Amino acid sequence: MVRSCSTPGLCQSVAMLPPAGHLLSLLLVIGTGGTVPNPRLAPQGCYVAEEAGERTFRCSRAGLRAVPTGIPNDTRKLYLDANRLASVPAGAFQHLPVLEELDLSHNVLAHLSGAAFQGLAGTLRHLDLSANRLASVPVEAFVGLQIQVNLSANPWHCDCALQEVLRRYVWQNRDETRRPLKRAPALPAHSEDSSTLSTVV
Repeated sequence: MVRSCSTPGLCQSVAMLPPAGHLLSLLLVIGTGGTVPNPRLAPQGCYVAEEAGERTFRCSRAGLRAVPTGIPNDTRKLYLDANRLASVPAGAFQHLPVLEELDLSHNVLAHLSGAAFQGLAGTLRHLDLSANRLASVPVEAFVGLQIQVNLSANPWHCDCALQEVLRRYVWQNRDETRRPLKRAPALPAHSEDSSTLSTVV
């Protein structure tokens, strides 16, 4: 039994463990800066996987209404597709310094913060925003990003503001846009959304 301790709650937890568990528990607490890692930090329906040697965090079809917390900071591919995300706040992914691929397709996104992708300029290469409810995008949303982005199947309001976003995007990615275009996949036989816009480069 532990006799004295400056953190009573911690001591009570350790005291209830079998003797062999004391050292392991203390190592966990010390090694994590005073908190035992919680395996339930990831939302239900989300999981971590290794794909081709890269850390992938999948939350597809998890019923999410907000960008989840607890995403490992060494994640290279993040799948948040087929959820109920309506917006992406400023700095939502800035704690992911090696993120290369981000899939936000098939949500209900109607708003992107101008700083939604802040902190990803050096790493992000692929961004999928298709099949959402985006009518416009802030001019600054893609500043500094050199990426392939899919914006198809959104109800775009094609005004001067959107033209400016696209002009800046094309200018930033001018080296990519000069490459020969790959053959586009066949379009569906019937499409009701005449305002669909695709900027996959």
